[in-house]
Amino acid sequence: FFDSGSTAGFGVRLSYDSVNRRLFVMEAFEGAPALAAGLDRGVEITAIGTSAGSLQTVASLFASGGAQAVSDALGPSTVGTSRALRIVSVGGVTSEITVSKANSSLTPVSSRYGAKVLLDGGKKVGYLNMRTFIDTSDAALRSAFATFKAEGVTELIIDLRYNGGGLVSIAELMGDLMGGGRNGQVFQYTAFRAEKAAQNDRQRVFGLQTQTITPAKIAFIGSGGKSASMLVHIER
Repeated sequence: FFDSGSTAGFGVRLSYDSVNRRLFVMEAFEGAPALAAGLDRGVEITAIGTSAGSLQTVASLFASGGAQAVSDALGPSTVGTSRALRIVSVGGVTSEITVSKANSSLTPVSSRYGAKVLLDGGKKVGYLNMRTFIDTSDAALRSAFATFKAEGVTELIIDLRYNGGGLVSIAELMGDLMGGGRNGQVFQYTAFRAEKAAQNDRQRVFGLQTQTITPAKIAFIGSGGKSASMLVHIER
C-alpha cells in the first residue's frame, strides 16, 4: 500500500453513523469498482447482502452488532468478494446495485477535485485535497504545486479531512512545497525519552523544491489527526 496505494476493496471511504444507524460514502476513488457502480460522495447505503435476496438493512446491522457488524457484512478484503447494496443517491433516488472488490490503486490527489485553482476576487487560491501520504504522493504533490506556482497562487486551502496518514517523508516534502518563506527554518525534530535518546533524529529544516511556493495564508481543513497529516498542519 505505501509503495503504490494498491489494496483490495470496493474503493471507498465510509462514514459509520452509529447514533443514527446510517452508512454514507465519504469518498470514492477513481479507477475502483465502487465509483463505476454509482457509489460516490454523499450516497447512503441502506442495506447490504450477499445477493439481492439476502439484503439486511444497515439499521438492523447496527442494532445487532454496531459498526463492526456493518463492516463484517461488507465482507473480507479479498478480490472477487461481491455484495448487493441498496443505495440512496444524493438526489434521493433509491436503487440496488452489485459491486465486487478488486485490486485498485489509490490516487493520492484526485484527478476529479484533488487540486484546483479557485478565484477569490482578485486572488488565486490553491485548493489541495490530500488523501494519503504514500510514495506515489511525491509526483502528485509536485504536479499540483507546479500548477499553483505557474498560476500565481497566493493562498492555500489544504484539505486533510479524510487523510489516513502515512509516510513522514511525504509530509516533509509537502512542508517544503508550501513553506517557501521558511527556507532553512526547523520543520520537525523527533526526540525520545531519556532512555532512548541515542535514537533521536536530527532536525529537519524546510528546503526549497523546484515547485515551492510562498503563500501569504494557508488554511487547513482537518478532522481526527494522523501522524503525517498532523505533522503538516501543526507546523504552521
